[in-house]
Amino acid sequence: MIDHLRVSVDGWTAVAGPGAEPDRFGCYWDLAEIEGWFGGLAVRADSEDRTGADGAHDGQPYFAARTVTLAGLLDAPDPAALLAAMRRLAGVLAGRRTGTLVVEEVATGITRSAECRLDVQGRAKRTGETSADWEITVYCPDPLRYGPPLQDSTGLPKSGGGLAWPLFTNGFLDWGQPGDPGQVILSNGGTADAPILFRATAGPLGLPEGFEISAGGRRLTYAAVVPPRQTIWIDTATGAVLAEGTADRRSELTHADWLHVPAADPETGVAGELTIQFTSLGGAYDEGAQLVAQWTEADT
Repeated sequence: MIDHLRVSVDGWTAVAGPGAEPDRFGCYWDLAEIEGWFGGLAVRADSEDRTGADGAHDGQPYFAARTVTLAGLLDAPDPAALLAAMRRLAGVLAGRRTGTLVVEEVATGITRSAECRLDVQGRAKRTGETSADWEITVYCPDPLRYGPPLQDSTGLPKSGGGLAWPLFTNGFLDWGQPGDPGQVILSNGGTADAPILFRATAGPLGLPEGFEISAGGRRLTYAAVVPPRQTIWIDTATGAVLAEGTADRRSELTHADWLHVPAADPETGVAGELTIQFTSLGGAYDEGAQLVAQWTEADT
């Protein structure tokens, strides 16, 4: 039995446990089953038998896509409302065929979502004049379950002002204006490594030799001129590199270590962290240059 869950697909919602409220037509959608959302992902890998020896050469294991089935009970105020509700269920995702599956753990406040498409159209079977059993199945090509979006940003690194005269101000040594390391620290409390969407924007001077994003010895090197005010998008989930969100610039990425925010420690639960460094190639400094990192906590 499941409890304290709220599930939404394409604007339609079902609830398991306390807190259930009728929809605007007075119908209650009780969630009795959610299969395929919490774990249980298939794992695939390309393996090849060893020639003249026992065993096989194993390949990199990957999680397969996720299929989620939702089922429950429908309670309507009258027979006409029941028929209308059954019709609405059949229409979930039937138009656009794709949407977002959102699952909220009401007791903990943890919310995760996944992009999905219709796998088996929603269907309902009458169990009484004002009640029915219902079921709908969706397919999630990306098996990860993502939390709410997070964002942080930094400019290029710059040195501080150094000691300033008079040396002592109010009895303390005055070190002048502080510098900026040009770093952001990304955190992930989920169970899976989380991809990052970077947005690097040049300031009024531009970046004549490009820029680099690095962390822990890994790097993304964009070795091409970035004109003033131009934005370069780098998506570590898909490998896409775009100028102004449309023009393909993947060939300009000379080093492509696809950075991810590490998952939380499975034993201690301490969130994983990744310190991102933003630098300008060739030493050019542009006061207005900025790197924005967007990511979410992710679960398998």
